[in-house]
Amino acid sequence: ADYLTRQGVAVLRADDRGVGKSTGDFSQATSEDFASDVLAGIEYLKTRKEINPKQIGLIGHSEGGLIAPMVAVKSPDVLAGIEYLKTRKEINPKQIGDRKK
Repeated sequence: ADYLTRQGVAVLRADDRGVGKSTGDFSQATSEDFASDVLAGIEYLKTRKEINPKQIGLIGHSEGGLIAPMVAVKSPDVLAGIEYLKTRKEINPKQIGDRKK
């Protein structure tokens, strides 16, 4: 994000629900919830006069690498580009267990 802003690209970053300064309950949130949050962010960007809605892109890594394609499917007319880093094929059972707590 820092590199992109230094290149003049507007960047919107957000913590997952219930993480950092965000509200919500991380332990109950699903990937679908996170995708909905990203879509809300895109809708916000579209309201900004300094943002060209035809040039909104999405970058994801780790879990964001899973979320980015989910968002792209739901918002194909908006996203100018999508880039995500490969995610692991399988999910670590401990990660699943942590989410259920």
